This record gives sequence, structure tokens and C-alpha cells, in this order.
Amino acid sequence: IIYSAKKENYEFHNYRELTLEGLPFYEENQNFTRLPIPLVETFSENMQEICKAGTGSCVRFRTNTRNMALYCEYDWKRESDSMSQLLDAGFDLYKFEGGQYRIVNNFRPTIGETYLDMETQVSSDDEMYDYMLYLPLCSWVRDFSIGIEKGCRIEEGTERKNKKKILFYGSSVTY
Repeated sequence: IIYSAKKENYEFHNYRELTLEGLPFYEENQNFTRLPIPLVETFSENMQEICKAGTGSCVRFRTNTRNMALYCEYDWKRESDSMSQLLDAGFDLYKFEGGQYRIVNNFRPTIGETYLDMETQVSSDDEMYDYMLYLPLCSWVRDFSIGIEKGCRIEEGTERKNKKKILFYGSSVTY
């Protein structure tokens, strides 16, 4: 992973161009809040903050790039004493290969910064692969874009075969 991606090597695509999952109220809220905002406003301040994190949501896409960059701006970035920036504010990238999704790498910000700017190798060939990029657990993302190498393609993720939805309810352990 290289911090401060060489932006001249990439074409950046906003997440809105791709397949966003796990945020059923995104169209209504126009942000990453996980529940309807009028409902969230009735919660305690602590609960309102928790609802603003994109926990469990991801962007799915296909690309043939060998290297990928991520640029993210945070509304608020958690920096705790008990967890690393990877857990507090990082993005996890998975690639579909060999019949399953496998972790490729993590994008994590620097302590003290309100943005993330990184690049990493994701493939050793020019084939099209499906990817899932999971949003941070504990930070509030304002906006982010995925960079692919110039001349490469990016498109929405392959349609899921199983479109059943599942809802989890529970404590912080479930979270």
C-alpha cells in the first residue's frame, strides 16, 4: 500500500456510479445514515452518532485494473485508544476469485487526517474481477471515489444470484 496515490495515474469514479448495498435508506437520506433521518433524530445523541457510520454497507463493482486507489473525505473520523485506524476508519477490499470473495487489502487513513488517500495492487493480470469495498465501521464518510488505472474499465458489480435480504438485530457484539 502506498499513501498519497499518484493521482495522475488514475481515473477516479465516485461510488454513486457503482452498486451501493446495505443502506436501504440511502435514496431518502442522501448519505450513509443507516436508518431514516426523521427516526434517527428521535434517538439519543450517542445512538444518532452510531447510525451515521456505514457499518455493513459496501460498494460492488467490476474492473480490470491492476492497481487501485481510494480517496475518501470524512465528516468525522474516529481515533480511539483501543482500536487501530484500520478498524476505526478503514475500508476493506474483497475480490471475487476462485468462486468466493477474498480479502485483497485494506485502505486505512493516517491518524490526524480527515481524509484517506491510498493506492494498492489488486491484480496481477488484466482480467475483469468483481470487488466489494466495505465502508468503515466507526467513522462517518462524506464522499469517496475509487481510482482505476487510466485505460481500464469499471462498471457496476455483477448482479447477485441470491437477492434475499437479511436483517440483524442485537447488541454491540452483533454490530
